[in-house]
Amino acid sequence: MCSSDLRRGAILNVSSSASYFPTPGLAPYGATKAFLTAFTEALIVECEQAEGVRIIGFCPGGMATNFQRAAGVKNEDSKVLMDPAKVAKRVVDLALTGRSGVYDHGSSTYVIRLLRRILPSRLYRTMMGRMLLRQR
Repeated sequence: MCSSDLRRGAILNVSSSASYFPTPGLAPYGATKAFLTAFTEALIVECEQAEGVRIIGFCPGGMATNFQRAAGVKNEDSKVLMDPAKVAKRVVDLALTGRSGVYDHGSSTYVIRLLRRILPSRLYRTMMGRMLLRQR
């Protein structure tokens, strides 16, 4: 993807914390986000020799948008869902750092990633899957 003709620029892929857990009832969404996160990581490696080219992946948790309702998710807790304007500011700030990377955003995303690392896979899938099914 990063040819020698590519001299400067940035690619910003907005993924989701859904790339880290099973999404019953929204499997295509979760799978697409998992692909995008993995694709971004591959691009970072492919482009690391292209000076001036940054690849940024951004994986925010849930935001207070119409997506929750449109997707049939019953989670409108303002303590959990993030303000989209603040999330957008974080993305801009990351883009201005000049560094490539995949960045998580939001306390729920950090907890999800931690649980994924410390729990056995089967327990993690079961727990996350059940939690998400309750929100549908």
